[in-house]
Amino acid sequence: MTKATAGEPITEFHDVAGTLAGYRTPDYEQGISVAGYHLHFINQPRTKGGHTLDFDLTEGRIAISTSSELHLSLPRTQAFLDANMSLANVAQQIQQTEGG
Repeated sequence: MTKATAGEPITEFHDVAGTLAGYRTPDYEQGISVAGYHLHFINQPRTKGGHTLDFDLTEGRIAISTSSELHLSLPRTQAFLDANMSLANVAQQIQQTEGG
């Protein structure tokens, strides 16, 4: 993850209407996914957006879904099989990648 997101630009939007969508993963799934909230934003004309690190909401409408199923497909590549997936290493990479 850290290699994939290294050098990724951070863009700030101000006074922009759009859609914020995401999900919350429980703490016990850290490493399978990113524990906590994971959000993405797209502006109203659907021309700009991306992963959301922080936001201030002045007005909006909320819709909530209570899905409880997780379907996971893992890569079968040698690189994935050889990856260092120790819990300490994964937690550090997630924190660095998510900007926390």
